[in-house]
Amino acid sequence: MTRGIGWYVHHQGAGHLQRARAVAGALPRPCTILGTLAGFDTAGLDIVDLPDDRPLGDAAFEGRDGEAERPEALHYAPLHHPGVRARMARIAAWAERVDPALLVVDVSVEVALLARLLSVPALVVRLAGTRTDRPHLEAFRSATRLLAPFPAALDGVAVPDWVRAKTLYAGFLGAPTQGPTEAGREIVVVFGRGGAGGTPRRPRRVPRRRACCRNCPRGRCGRRGPRPARRCSRCRRRAAPSARPRRSSRPTRRPRPFR
Repeated sequence: MTRGIGWYVHHQGAGHLQRARAVAGALPRPCTILGTLAGFDTAGLDIVDLPDDRPLGDAAFEGRDGEAERPEALHYAPLHHPGVRARMARIAAWAERVDPALLVVDVSVEVALLARLLSVPALVVRLAGTRTDRPHLEAFRSATRLLAPFPAALDGVAVPDWVRAKTLYAGFLGAPTQGPTEAGREIVVVFGRGGAGGTPRRPRRVPRRRACCRNCPRGRCGRRGPRPARRCSRCRRRAAPSARPRRSSRPTRRPRPFR
């Protein structure tokens, strides 16, 4: 019988699950998705739903636990958190029951180190950017191989040579894409789900989008993401000048929702 593999997905945003779904459907062996999956579409997937490990109360999840002290190899190991305890126990129970050939970790330093402690080979996913802090490097060191879902040319300039040598660069790994049939002048800004930086609650990149629109006056600039797509006010005036009355080009000062 062919031994299956596990694929751990982080629950900050939906991209980790979408990547796992795309790859799992092309694998010649069983693949189980492990993660906190409430609210996500998991139809057709073999899953192990894990207890939530995000901070208790109203604290925001920023990837660190806020503890005064922690082992230098860990990012997130809060004390007295029943969700963390149950989460790790469920992963260990699954590994003991299934005896997986491999666990893909996308992404968690703690789960990568747990896989090594459970004597399960791990393929740790590397996110784009330079991650040379102690916890990341120890997770990379514990892994059998590393997987980069981006081309080698986009890797960080300060990434150690041994990390590069251990990395399989998979290009833009994900679901198949369909290219445009003809050239156009539209620019689309894509916002993800769940992570900071582009969500409706933290629109930090809106000024960049507006600047982009100002630099393409003859084109159209749209957005795709959690909210319905719409063009910015400047592009809407350019695309349909008679549809709405002209407004002053002078920016309106509005109270900022955050600092």
